[in-house]
Amino acid sequence: MSITKVGDFYFLSARNGEDMVKVKWDNHNTVYVTLSGDHSNGISGMCGNYDDNPAISSKLYLENGQ
Repeated sequence: MSITKVGDFYFLSARNGEDMVKVKWDNHNTVYVTLSGDHSNGISGMCGNYDDNPAISSKLYLENGQ
């Protein structure tokens, strides 16, 4: 894992084999999370689903899928 600061941003990168997670924080209130393609169709949550359907993946869902 590595953490670096560039300008006003902090960057965190972590790798486990081919899996890569990158986090970018603006030191205020915005966080950007980037995942490697290996996570496609395997991640869901408040920020949406990581799939090939951006129109649907940007919606918020409850645990029961509604």
